[in-house]
Amino acid sequence: MKIRSTRRSFLAGLGGAAAALALSGRGRPGFVSRAEAAGTGAPALVVIYLEGGFNALFCSANSFTNTAFGVTSSNIKDLGNGVVVDASTIGALPAAALSHLSVIGCNHGIAAHPTARNANFNETTSSSYLLKLADAMGGTSALRCVSVGSAVPYGQNNPVNGVTMQRVTDVSSALNILGGTDTLSIERGMAGKALAASKVQSGGRLASSPTGLVSLTQGYDAATSLLAQTPQTFDVAGVNTAYGLATTDTQVLSFKQQLRAAELMITAGANVVTAITPGWDSHADTTGDEVRTKMTADIIPALSTFVSRMLAATGRNVVTVLTGDFSRSLPGSDHQPNLSSIVIGNYCQVGTTGHVDAKVALPASTGGIKEHWAYLTKALKMSTEPFGANPHGLVL
Repeated sequence: MKIRSTRRSFLAGLGGAAAALALSGRGRPGFVSRAEAAGTGAPALVVIYLEGGFNALFCSANSFTNTAFGVTSSNIKDLGNGVVVDASTIGALPAAALSHLSVIGCNHGIAAHPTARNANFNETTSSSYLLKLADAMGGTSALRCVSVGSAVPYGQNNPVNGVTMQRVTDVSSALNILGGTDTLSIERGMAGKALAASKVQSGGRLASSPTGLVSLTQGYDAATSLLAQTPQTFDVAGVNTAYGLATTDTQVLSFKQQLRAAELMITAGANVVTAITPGWDSHADTTGDEVRTKMTADIIPALSTFVSRMLAATGRNVVTVLTGDFSRSLPGSDHQPNLSSIVIGNYCQVGTTGHVDAKVALPASTGGIKEHWAYLTKALKMSTEPFGANPHGLVL
């Protein structure tokens, strides 16, 4: 399915400012393809962030056998090399994912939601891990760092060397800027001029609030730049069908819509995509039933589709991380000051540095947040180490 539009519908649908908010950064056409085999080529990271927490029962299940979170010897799955997962949820992922799954521990020492979220996403108060990583990966896509859905990663999200944080809440807006028919291609220059003129008219307002309106300012420049590029085409209907969505669906509300959007943004050349999903602050969930039900209903079906497609993708080495604020403590499933994350990628080795004890504690020697990001750079097979050396190993 090609994205079709006329100049009037294009501008009316996006509407100057909406177009600017859809994307910002620098543009380049085409899907990045530096190699033919799946798992090789340009890196791409997808961060699935469970806002509120990520219970260690999912990736360190045997820590709680017959003691907590409803874990028994019959509802766990041993993947080998110390990794034991919850059978009905993580254990139900495709075999390809389970054979390329690492569990990474993070001793961040934080048990408060806002503090944990800011620390997990930001190296300093003004430096985002996501943006720094997206910049270090290279490339020239306008979509190097994207958040899919209504939420954006916590922190200031200041640009890094021109790489900006973009939010996509409806894929039609993003894809209309990136692609179109020959008719739209003829009119792209006119649309770009209209956006440039709109920015000039809004200059006083933008200058009066350089921080509050920074995404709008960046967006005007990005949309104008993108409209000067050769348009791309996207098989939106085919991707929608893979995720069980209507062929005309363009919203980014549900989790499967987020992952559909993530796949399209990776196809468009994104380096880093974040999908934040709320509702994981599971106090009093002592049996683990609440989070198991949410995981089974909301996460696993779409995640299974996504990781299967991304592990098999050519021209990209896509790494997916499932993480959150922190683990859940005992006895009340409250706030545990550490975190165990699941990472899936072609170069991830089955193994764990995130196995917790029966009190949900990690070994004191386990690295912190920066070391967690250092592992991701190695799983992405990056040649640089923007966050230092990886202390976790577990990379093929």
